[in-house]
Amino acid sequence: MASGEGQDIHIEELKKLQGDPSVLIIDVREKSEIAETGVLPGGINIPLGELSDALEKSPTEFTELYHHAKPEKDTKIVFSCRSGRRSLAGLNIAKKLGFTKYYYLLSTFSIIIGMLTHSW
Repeated sequence: MASGEGQDIHIEELKKLQGDPSVLIIDVREKSEIAETGVLPGGINIPLGELSDALEKSPTEFTELYHHAKPEKDTKIVFSCRSGRRSLAGLNIAKKLGFTKYYYLLSTFSIIIGMLTHSW
């Protein structure tokens, strides 16, 4: 993963991170978009409009709602969406809430899904 915080990552880096339990991939698309394509493998869906509230929930509430442990402030979080704009907005929300390791995927979702579901 790129060093530093708030950086964009490429699909090759994301593919390496998908099985890493120390990384949380948050897809910030709307539920209607998720219904069409599904969430990225290894990720969870928190729509951008819910993200700030979600990240401020108690660990128990977060786990009940999103079926994943709440990230710690130093958890590596990768934000994704359809085009990259909302993932960058998600990154900025995390930064404002005190998270320190945040990245965003700047690729179109159709390219991502194609590359993650087919061998190279």
